[in-house]
Amino acid sequence: MKRSALHQRAAAVLLCLATLGVMSTLGGCGPGTGGTGIGGELSSGNLGAFSAQPASVCGTAFAPLLHCTVPANGVTSGGDPTLQGTVLTNFSDAAKGGDISVAIEANSIQLESPCQKLRFEGDWGIAALNDARFFGRFTSSRSLTPEPGTLSVETVDVSGASLAVTVRQADGRIVLGPVVLDRVPARAAQTATCP
Repeated sequence: MKRSALHQRAAAVLLCLATLGVMSTLGGCGPGTGGTGIGGELSSGNLGAFSAQPASVCGTAFAPLLHCTVPANGVTSGGDPTLQGTVLTNFSDAAKGGDISVAIEANSIQLESPCQKLRFEGDWGIAALNDARFFGRFTSSRSLTPEPGTLSVETVDVSGASLAVTVRQADGRIVLGPVVLDRVPARAAQTATCP
């Protein structure tokens, strides 16, 4: 009986050590650690799921609203010079209630809407027939399991730094939008009072 208890304790200690190892590895990722959180659990394999090819957001109609620069070291998103991306650029509906925030960095996007319990992460790409948009996955109040979806962007007013975004399910049904967002200097704190 003493041997069994000793084995159980050893197994518990090993489990704790493994958990601490995983937590310390992940501790440097995501918001609050200097990163944006872009590239999280929703963003793996986005383009392939839609048979889309990677593309640069810096060649889009909304590129003037971004901060596209060539890195000093010449390295770009994915190491491919044709995939130059933007440095972190934030958008929000703060003037209209503050529920929706968007962060675009490199060629990826993250949209969050706490009141609607919606989160979208995706990568800019081009599918058949020059269908350019962010291809990714979203979770919502309807489903916490990531579902394939897309996020399209339209320039509303380049001089006013506004764009409109629409999130759709893979079959084209609208999940959110179109919603007009304004460029903001930093990621807006969610200030909305949810109904």
